[in-house]
Parts: sequence; structure tokens; C-alpha cells
Amino acid sequence: SLFFQMLRCSVFRLFNQRNPLSLSYRTVYRSVLDNPDKIAVVDSNGQYTYSHLLSASVQLRDKLLSVTDANQKSVNKRIAFLCNPDSSFVVAQWSCWLSRATCIPLCKDHPQSLIDYYIDDAKCSHLIVSPEYEKLLRPLADKYKIPLIIVTNKDIQAGQSKKVLNSSNQEQFDVFSKSTDDALILYTSGTTGKPKVEN
Repeated sequence: SLFFQMLRCSVFRLFNQRNPLSLSYRTVYRSVLDNPDKIAVVDSNGQYTYSHLLSASVQLRDKLLSVTDANQKSVNKRIAFLCNPDSSFVVAQWSCWLSRATCIPLCKDHPQSLIDYYIDDAKCSHLIVSPEYEKLLRPLADKYKIPLIIVTNKDIQAGQSKKVLNSSNQEQFDVFSKSTDDALILYTSGTTGKPKVEN
């Protein structure tokens, strides 16, 4: 499906373009530094460069941190997101990593009861959604008393006008190659029971 194609492409960008077995040679962050003006994503809303996506991700990260309890900022957080398979998916994923959280992508085709299970099982601290999925996830955010952050195309477009990279702050964004935290949790379908976790 398009959802898993977008997930696969986003994850594969983490891998070395010359040697797929090495993460240290080239990361998403390195691509941003080396090719900030290179087109990274094309979707129905437009084209987005690496620097544009990073700027939008930093803004979403700041929004996440603004609704995060002080005691949680230093803990390993888990953030679930339900976004369209477009630039918003990448921005949601990157913002999780920039806030040093493990991300859990959700699928719109799953029933609410199954999404409820994922959120509860992963002990998510935040939810990120595209506007069209707010109605689906708002009751779950209320049920577990966790923040629900909506990411719109307008939010992503705003990233184009704000440059976050400069020579003095590049190191702070290098979480992709230095972090040893879990990056992603995927739930695979359980043949005889509930879905299983893949880290």
C-alpha cells in the first residue's frame, strides 16, 4: 500500500546510499547538510527540499515539547502518528526523532479498537495527526489524557520560510547518527492473537 511505501522510503533514507549495511556513513541529517536545496519529497501539495522538511520538523518538535511535561522531556517518549502518505508523514516522523522519541506510525485503515490497542500497549505520550484523522484519534487522546497535535499542510508550508540550519547549530540536529535510542516501533499482524511489536 502507499502507506507502507512511504514508510519504507522514509526508513531507507536512513541507510548508507553506497553500503546499505552501514548507518554511520550517510544519514538523513547528512543529506540535509550536503543537499539542503535538493528535492526530498514530491506529493500532491508540492515539492519539498531537505531543509524545508527539517524546518517544518523542528517547528513541530517545538510544538511537541511545548505540551510535554518537564518530567517527560528527558525520558524515552513514544509518539504515535496518523498522517497521510505525503510530506506530513516525513515531518511527523522526523519531529519524533528530533524530540528524542520513538515513533509509532498508525494506519488509517485499522479500526479504532486496534489503534486504541497500539496506543495503550506502546504507552504513548503524544499523538500527531493530519486534520482528517482528528475525529478518529481525539477520543483516544481524551481517554489516555495525552496531547493531540494536528499537523496541517499550512504548518509544513510555513517551514519553507524559516531556515533552521546555520554553521553554529548543526550539531544539535545530529540526532540521527548519534542516538542509540529505539527509532521506530511497528506492529505486525498477529496470526493467533494481538499484533506483535517489531523495534
